[in-house]
Amino acid sequence: EGIVVEKEQITAPVMTGGSTNWQADSVILSVAEAGTADSGVAYYEYYETNNESSVPDINTQATGTTTDGTLTLTTEGIKYYYFRTVSTAGWKSEWSSVSIVKIDKTIPSCSISLSGGTIGSNNWYTSSPTVKMSTSVAGLSGISYGLSTSSSASYSLNVEDGNNGTTSTTAAEGSNTYHGYVRTGAGKTATCTATVNVDSG
Repeated sequence: EGIVVEKEQITAPVMTGGSTNWQADSVILSVAEAGTADSGVAYYEYYETNNESSVPDINTQATGTTTDGTLTLTTEGIKYYYFRTVSTAGWKSEWSSVSIVKIDKTIPSCSISLSGGTIGSNNWYTSSPTVKMSTSVAGLSGISYGLSTSSSASYSLNVEDGNNGTTSTTAAEGSNTYHGYVRTGAGKTATCTATVNVDSG
């Protein structure tokens, strides 16, 4: 009788660390539930792609390998990762569910400028200037921002809605401190302030 070789029972790992939310720093993908194999797990392969619709099949060549299933990622952008188990006997499991990694390390900026109005003595305006806040609009995860006289952060505008990263208001009567607030989609923030004195008489 001939020798019959049967494929061993082998399962893919369950991964953790991925997220649909933007992250401001490195992301670590790791095994939450180890893959299994009758002959033992030798290592894990992973497949990396920039294309959400590029789902690997059993014949897809792996991007790389990791012995313990841990992968530390630092490159900015959106990437999709799949993992599979490789057994001691050389069998490979199906690919795991996708792990999404979104990294944006952008540090936003913020500035406030004044224009118009009539400046009088001791840095007091006798007619109100325009207070304008500007922010950087670069960043993969988007930028939200706001300008107010409140010391509580407010992000009422965002670039994705067609805003150009600036907002302005007419300075109010009296001595007021204007606060500019900026936040990336990954959570990094910046602030800027300017005190404007107006006495129009």
